[in-house]
Amino acid sequence: MVISCCAYECTNRWGKLKEDGTKLKFHLFPFRKPDLLKKWIVAVKRESWKPSKSRALCGDHFAETAYKTSTRRYLKDDAVPSIFSLPSHLQKPKRERALPIRHPLPVVPKKFKSKILQVDVN
Repeated sequence: MVISCCAYECTNRWGKLKEDGTKLKFHLFPFRKPDLLKKWIVAVKRESWKPSKSRALCGDHFAETAYKTSTRRYLKDDAVPSIFSLPSHLQKPKRERALPIRHPLPVVPKKFKSKILQVDVN
């Protein structure tokens, strides 16, 4: 059986070399960790889809911070895929922040300024 990445528009297959000449890593879905499995499924953003036990994601979909390094690279226990090239209808819309409305301070006529500053508090 050929292992291929199940992410949208990803054509990576097992045995393929990355640009730097190293083999591409594949990670099976974490079925033994139900909470983490849910996060992975949500991250993949495939409608009405559930992964089978043999489905995998390639290492291209994980940030460098998702790995722990010793002599070999391993995914951290809580790693979630986060790098995808999704079509525009599946991407989160980028919200532009509205600029705050700045109201000018009220103008106090000169004749009232002296009275306002000389308030006697007893």
